[in-house]
Amino acid sequence: MVIARGAPAPGPLQRRPAPAPDFRTLLGEVGWAGLAPAIRARFAATSALGDFSGTAELNASAAGRGLAQLMRLFGGPLPWITGRGRARVRIQKGPRGALWDRAYQTGRGGWIHVRSLKRAAAGRLYECAGPIWMRLKLEARGRALVFLSDGFFLALGPLRLRLPDVLTPGALTVIHTDEGEGRFAFILTCDHPVFGRLFDQTIRLADAPLQGAGHA
Repeated sequence: MVIARGAPAPGPLQRRPAPAPDFRTLLGEVGWAGLAPAIRARFAATSALGDFSGTAELNASAAGRGLAQLMRLFGGPLPWITGRGRARVRIQKGPRGALWDRAYQTGRGGWIHVRSLKRAAAGRLYECAGPIWMRLKLEARGRALVFLSDGFFLALGPLRLRLPDVLTPGALTVIHTDEGEGRFAFILTCDHPVFGRLFDQTIRLADAPLQGAGHA
């Protein structure tokens, strides 16, 4: 287990919301220039907020579903249902970064919510679910924006306790691709060093925000 110091973990709400992560700065100018123009526009500091709707295809192994249920103790950052259905994503400013609320509905069940916080700390991007932080690397590949997990940490005040890979979801990759005509996709895979493929998800959304529909 590695102990490192970094920015403070999420605590009491601040009076003013923190800005959303600056993806251009985090990726670097060369990588940013390599993205499709629609992706640059979508992830510009002034644009990466809003409500979007579309479809979801959620696949998970038994181990993946079990892990997702366990992570509900930390705010539910992983979907614990599978199948094809509807998706809604709300991104808004939070007290320490950008709050991502993903809602899914498959089959005849109701909507479930998958929530996490994206924040920048010490020049790095993190996705946080309570005290569990996932560090992310950003890459530009074939004009797509790629998020790669780069370690999981238990945040205790200013300390970061790196978790052994076997106690984490494993290697997580999210590819954001532009599909033209205002449509885009997030394709997620997650592979555990012991249990293999845990999650395989494709979420397709449109740039146009939800019209007259409340977020479930």
